Amino acid sequence: VLETRPEPLRDAGLSRSKLKAIRDLASRLSSGDLALDDLAHQPDEEVLRRLTTVWGIGTWTARMYLMFRLHRPNVWPVGDLGVRQGFARAQGLEAVPSAAELESMGDAYRPWRSVLAFYCWRILETELP
Repeated sequence: VLETRPEPLRDAGLSRSKLKAIRDLASRLSSGDLALDDLAHQPDEEVLRRLTTVWGIGTWTARMYLMFRLHRPNVWPVGDLGVRQGFARAQGLEAVPSAAELESMGDAYRPWRSVLAFYCWRILETELP
């Protein structure tokens, strides 16, 4: 990735920002500034801290990595609009909660908040009568 000119990567469909993120990730891995080989053994907070040092990888992306790659059962992605909307629908709330409001609303579902998030997304795929 670091040795490839940008044009072939852009021609493959990478946007400028995705290319920048991939190159930053590759650079950090190549230099040894970022270690990913032990992420599975790190606490969630450390995984979030490491991943978000890469340009273009934010909290949402890092949480999706925790959920779908590391299979962590207690990730609560409160910044995800789908999770917030699905939670509101499932709970019969009149308004979609903010990320800050949703944080404590998930406490009752520990240690399975990843499962809750999954169902919040799925409920949006169903039609209500």
